[in-house]
Amino acid sequence: TPAESRIDLGDILLEPSTGALRGTVYLPDGVTPVGEGVRVVVHPIGSGGGEAPAIPDYDVETDEQGSFELPLVPAGRFTLTADTGVPSADVRAKTLAEMDTEMLVTDGLRRIPNVRLYGQAGCAVSRCGLVTADIRLQDVAGVHVRVVDSDGTTPVPFAEVTLHTGSTLDAAEEVQFLRQTSDENGEIDFFPVIEGQF
Repeated sequence: TPAESRIDLGDILLEPSTGALRGTVYLPDGVTPVGEGVRVVVHPIGSGGGEAPAIPDYDVETDEQGSFELPLVPAGRFTLTADTGVPSADVRAKTLAEMDTEMLVTDGLRRIPNVRLYGQAGCAVSRCGLVTADIRLQDVAGVHVRVVDSDGTTPVPFAEVTLHTGSTLDAAEEVQFLRQTSDENGEIDFFPVIEGQF
């Protein structure tokens, strides 16, 4: 009978398996908060360093102080990626000289740099824990290339040039650096190029 097959296991204590995550996104100077509307993606990392099975990415936007908060995230390791997004055409830098990653410009309702910036940080959230993980946006610069012949001085006009960065954050920008053609003086500018190796 059903009554005879019951087993009393006593009380079962269920512990929450979530924690909280918060932080601030800073401009490349590492001091100035970026402000409102910067997207932060929280990507779970599995125990072996790969994808965490069945745990989705979370994303949130920063507030006016550049802060973000996720009050409930599963316990585990995460990569946080901040992205200012592409500025609208009316405020976006169109030349190397126009790039300014320390000044915020108005883009609709947001105040953002006039170039797209990215940043990344890692963290581990424990059960019932609160983790603060700040993100510094990486700076950008321009790269001026002059293609010369094997003599080291004669310019090579209309040469095909490709620039690759050492970062995986700027893949969207790097597409525009593929198979570009130098001018009649063998010169070409690439920007914005994320800080680091290229």
